[in-house]
Amino acid sequence: MKKNILLITAALIGCCETWAYDFTAKDANGNTICYDILSNESLTCKVSQTPKTNFSSTEVIVPNEVTAESGNGKGTTYTVTSIGDEAFYNCSNLTSVTIPESIESIGEDAFLGCRGLTSFDVPNGVKTIGSGAFFECTGLTTFTIGCNVEKIGNEVFDCCENMKSLYSNIVEPFYVEEGAFRDLVEECTLYVPAGTKEAYKSTYYWCLFQNIVEDSSLGTETEEGATKCDRPTISYSDMQLTFTSTTSGATYHYTITDSDIKSAYTTDGKVKLVAAYDISVYASAEGYNNSDIATATLYFTEATLQITTEARDVETLQGRAILVSREGKALAVSGIGNGETVALYDLSGRLISEATSADGTARLDASRAEGDVVIVKAGERTLKVKM
Repeated sequence: MKKNILLITAALIGCCETWAYDFTAKDANGNTICYDILSNESLTCKVSQTPKTNFSSTEVIVPNEVTAESGNGKGTTYTVTSIGDEAFYNCSNLTSVTIPESIESIGEDAFLGCRGLTSFDVPNGVKTIGSGAFFECTGLTTFTIGCNVEKIGNEVFDCCENMKSLYSNIVEPFYVEEGAFRDLVEECTLYVPAGTKEAYKSTYYWCLFQNIVEDSSLGTETEEGATKCDRPTISYSDMQLTFTSTTSGATYHYTITDSDIKSAYTTDGKVKLVAAYDISVYASAEGYNNSDIATATLYFTEATLQITTEARDVETLQGRAILVSREGKALAVSGIGNGETVALYDLSGRLISEATSADGTARLDASRAEGDVVIVKAGERTLKVKM
């Protein structure tokens, strides 16, 4: 496929690549971002292709306005209106990119190969998302599309096989090119504004999603200038999930999906169970915009079965569950005993990190993890976890 060839080529000639741009400026985290001037009359610019060596932090914040620090237009302030083609091409070291409401378009292959991204929010100012924009972003598990997007190109989410939740704020779904969602339609849940499910089910390519769920929080624009709710954390103990946000008065909106729940058939009489819940949650509060979405997976290491008979007898097989959530380059593991040691390994058995739990949670440094799958070992229980 074209994108695979491009990635291989980039790896082979990376040492010889050059980047053409008009000026550079640092973001709030000290990352040097390259920009091209779009108009000196309207004073607008776009993010240009920026080498990953420019990023001293794994988190990038693209500003609404930027003042040129070097190159053409030095000292002039421009409004950033576009993420250009290949702007963050193959920047696999990035774990978070925040783009402002001033952005109107995301170019082709803009984030291609950004495997470290786990979630992404397209703001409501964006109208177009170019072909291959998030191709091979294998770390993505959640993605939110703003309410004013009018066009989504081909192969946008190709090879994003770990995506679990796609949130669309689009009230009137439009035709999407074949191939845009082809790697998502079977395993990823599509969340749409209340009252629009039937419209999505009758509009190509949206209609191919096997699981479409209405969400009343979608389809509304965020309040300009309002602060976002703090992204909630997720923990687990004693058969109970707990959501916590530092925003006072927060309400939590959650979704739990289980891939074992389905109607199907088997020819050999056997069904392999995943025994895991995928959890997503965001926080809302009066006077605040909705928070970013937090995700986690609850793994059942031993089955728990409760049976109530007509005589009201109850038989219970006790089991345990472990919650694993990703926090940037760390994994938070809860549902374990205080003082219990948890270790993280790669698939070759190499120890990556270990930690001792406090208040039922251990946080493991996963920055040295290689590949998309790691092994979490808590006591005698071992889990394979997708990064």
